[in-house]
Amino acid sequence: MGENLTDTLEQLRKRIDAVINTKPSHKEVLKFLEEVMTEQHRMKTGTKTVPIRIDEVKTQALIEGNPLLDKKELCLDIPSATRLFKKLCGLLGRSEKTSGDAKGVNKALRNKDLNLVELLKRTVTENDEYISALSERLKVKR
Repeated sequence: MGENLTDTLEQLRKRIDAVINTKPSHKEVLKFLEEVMTEQHRMKTGTKTVPIRIDEVKTQALIEGNPLLDKKELCLDIPSATRLFKKLCGLLGRSEKTSGDAKGVNKALRNKDLNLVELLKRTVTENDEYISALSERLKVKR
């Protein structure tokens, strides 16, 4: 913690460049990964989080093979998640090799056919019917 964001990004870039030097065939995907991780790091400072207490009951549940947290306990920062989602879609949209699904989502965002806030809220609550209907309407894989 307390890590300087610039140092972290620089370390990331150096590691990616080192891998590219040893495996040049991986350059395209690694540069894309670098862009994604750069956006994630930029978003960190503005993301609002709520601490979650991990008590003995949750720890015991984890030991017994259950999840540490229930999805409903997580507080999603919708504005930050929305900005990151749009940035990542933009990154995907710049590539000629992007799947049709990514292009379909970008088009839906541009045309306002996709309510991203609603999608993110329903994803957290695991609303499968909404997500399936949306996937079908946008003609993208779920």
